[in-house]
Amino acid sequence: MNKNISSYKIKISGLNLHHVLEFFESKNIPLYNISRDSTTTLHIELSAKDFKTFKKSELYSKYKVEIVKYKGLANIARSIFTKIGITLGIITCLLCCFTFTNNVTEIILCDTSHVCANGENCIYSSKNKQKLFEILENNGIKTGAKKSSLINSRDLEKILMLNFKQVAGATLRIEGVRVYLDIVEAKLNTSTKTRLVAPASGIILSTDVTSGKLLVKNGDIVLAGDTLVEQENGKDVCASIKIRAFYHDTYIYNENQTTYKQSGKTKVVNNIELFGLKLNSNNNVGYTLYESQTKCNYLFFNLILPIKVRRTTYKELIAETTKVPYDDIKDKINNQLKDKLLTTLPTDADVKNTTFTTSKEGTRVRIDCYIEALIEIDTK
Repeated sequence: MNKNISSYKIKISGLNLHHVLEFFESKNIPLYNISRDSTTTLHIELSAKDFKTFKKSELYSKYKVEIVKYKGLANIARSIFTKIGITLGIITCLLCCFTFTNNVTEIILCDTSHVCANGENCIYSSKNKQKLFEILENNGIKTGAKKSSLINSRDLEKILMLNFKQVAGATLRIEGVRVYLDIVEAKLNTSTKTRLVAPASGIILSTDVTSGKLLVKNGDIVLAGDTLVEQENGKDVCASIKIRAFYHDTYIYNENQTTYKQSGKTKVVNNIELFGLKLNSNNNVGYTLYESQTKCNYLFFNLILPIKVRRTTYKELIAETTKVPYDDIKDKINNQLKDKLLTTLPTDADVKNTTFTTSKEGTRVRIDCYIEALIEIDTK
């Protein structure tokens, strides 16, 4: 029989089965794979078209007919469609798992243990909380957002500190499909202006006091933290004072510089974590000096068991000591020290002079940087 033709393999049970064979012979119906289990059981294979002819005959109802197997083009098509359906179901399931595990489903504010020090101005008050969620949404932190597209904690901290005076820090933490936001709140300054203090050591150049008691005069030398103007008659201090301030910082440089390079040896350690519990942990590295890189991935996508595989790669390092004279990198060190000291000056400071002094003992060099600047402090 042609394999591309649909056919039936049937079992016929009953007495006088020779009448069945005579019927097929009279209709010129070809039969295939004819066999008998007993005198009352007959197995045959015939085309689907011939089976329909047999089924319409009166003889069909006189015997017990069972379909043992059906094959052919229709069966192949049905099998293909069944497999396609299963495949599509699997793909759909994987896509759903991928979507649910890679997108944010909930944003949680860690405010359960928060103790507010700002009353109605608390960062977690209803008014500020509404504004907070609007800022988060405007910066892509919202439900449905991809976890890979979220900004880091440092950038979020800068954004929140620009919008809220009471924000001192912020941490964004991703656990599974949830995002946790922890905000460090600082107490707002609501005190009155009771005094004016010198921010740095220097010489008083000029004073302008509207209210308050002036404690210094032009030409006086003051130290950082000294009170220049204090409250008088219960009124807030209102004053402006110009100071020739002096700033100083020190750096110790060792001419014996140690550098580290990779030896080429590496070791990979895999750990499995479940709910933060490390299983089969192996922390034995075997290297005295090394650098490491850790990658953490979910073992498989799921919302029930957060099984993670933490893969850490250790690379052995070799220490090498070489002598680099201070004079060879003098400009670089001095500029770095100066830039660091400049960050401590007020933004409106007028730098007048910068000097450096050095002293050496063995391979250690001490560098001192002095900056003279004009600054103006006020309470207006």
